[in-house]
Amino acid sequence: CCPWHFRTLILSVCGPKIVCMFEDVPLDLDEDGEVDIANVSTAELARSVVVTHQAHQAAGCRMLILAAAWADAHPRMRPVLNEAGQPCPGGDRGRTFGADSNPEASEFCPVEFGALQATSTAAAALVIGDALDFRHRLPLIWHRVIAGEVAPSKAREVAQATRQLSDDAAALVDRGIVKHLATLPWTRLLLVLSSLVIEADPQAAEQRARAAERDRFVRAGQANAEGLKLLIAQANAGDVIT
Repeated sequence: CCPWHFRTLILSVCGPKIVCMFEDVPLDLDEDGEVDIANVSTAELARSVVVTHQAHQAAGCRMLILAAAWADAHPRMRPVLNEAGQPCPGGDRGRTFGADSNPEASEFCPVEFGALQATSTAAAALVIGDALDFRHRLPLIWHRVIAGEVAPSKAREVAQATRQLSDDAAALVDRGIVKHLATLPWTRLLLVLSSLVIEADPQAAEQRARAAERDRFVRAGQANAEGLKLLIAQANAGDVIT
């Protein structure tokens, strides 16, 4: 067996720098590459689960920090003009990632960022947009991200849920949700987040409700040889349940 180390990454802020510290938790692997639980107590195994979870969470937070830094390192390029003074085709036109109030970056910014993570350009652009939303619109959550104290998936849900809100309305949600990110399970968190978004901008919530109302429909397909007909509907949840 060979020793295998779980590492927990703890991020802390020291001025403009991010300080990283690691704590090793040695575990033995058997010849098949699995944890040899015969030599590991339940307490040690539980601690390793906690440490691995912390490392996974901290790594996700660090990727968000890197996404914001990547956007900073790739500002909008000055367009190359042709003889007529018009931008040349294929040139960088710049793009806003995340909320409209975020600063522009190069429209090609997510291409290499996605390739470096073996993911799509669209997925990379979404990470960059979420990170910029934290830094410019959700400062309390951004502070928790920098400290590695929040699950990235929960934080990103807030960024995407507040994307259409004004900066002031997003700040209201930021103050209301930040204390719940580390304590509430997904379902409860989504309920609290939804209520905060409505409270932050009731008029926009009413408009979304009207738009959803217009999206209700019922469609029926042709009957088959057995006399069965496919029915597809989108309706209010209460109507569907009853």
